[in-house]
Amino acid sequence: HMCLYTAPFSIEEGGVVVSENEEECRQTGENGWTEPWTNLPLGQFAVEEEDQRGWGHTTPKVRVIEIREDNYEQSLEFGNKRGQLIVYKYNYDTEEVIAGWNVCLYEAVFDEGLGEYVPGALVACTPTIDDYNEEEDDMGLFHGAAVFSSENLDPGTLYIVDEEEREGWQLLDWDWDGAYEDVQVFIQELGQLIVQFGQNFFQGDNVHVYLYNADVTGDIVAIKYFADRGVTIAGWNMCLDRLEWSD
Repeated sequence: HMCLYTAPFSIEEGGVVVSENEEECRQTGENGWTEPWTNLPLGQFAVEEEDQRGWGHTTPKVRVIEIREDNYEQSLEFGNKRGQLIVYKYNYDTEEVIAGWNVCLYEAVFDEGLGEYVPGALVACTPTIDDYNEEEDDMGLFHGAAVFSSENLDPGTLYIVDEEEREGWQLLDWDWDGAYEDVQVFIQELGQLIVQFGQNFFQGDNVHVYLYNADVTGDIVAIKYFADRGVTIAGWNMCLDRLEWSD
């Protein structure tokens, strides 16, 4: 929606128009244009663009124009973009990307009893993708990445980036590009990343987070010796039992 205000009006911080006059709003059509406001008197007008979840403004949210006899017809262009949270999954030992690893994004809820954030409402789950182009030998921007659009995100809200657990794999390290003053990323003890986006993220920035997992499975080798002779004995069966430890 775009809303037109006639003078007198004032513009508050954050691009909010304050006016005693009733605004007249239009919705953009399929071509991105509104129906024109016609038969306007000469004078100053403010056109305000509404906020929409997940979209940032790349042009001023409020534009002030003056209708005069020599420029009675005017058009205004408003720009918007979406940001993306891109979570890459790497093998800690080989530094190769891992495709097909599920990553979920939740709203973060602080648990007073635990003293930490826990996953709340699910925003989205998506696997890391493999967009390698073999013919062009091109890994692509999202190779090994799970991509979340700002379409479903709100500025100021805390989110948890939670990866699937796989037996034998452990998160050993993480990093992010850290290029945005109003985006915060930190990790808590339970191994989940907490992310908070500022308004600038919704102006089309891409925030890159890197998760490094290692295969921590081990091998047990049992060797059977002949006690007096110090030689190995072949054909002796060994069995492995998994124990449950308790305090």
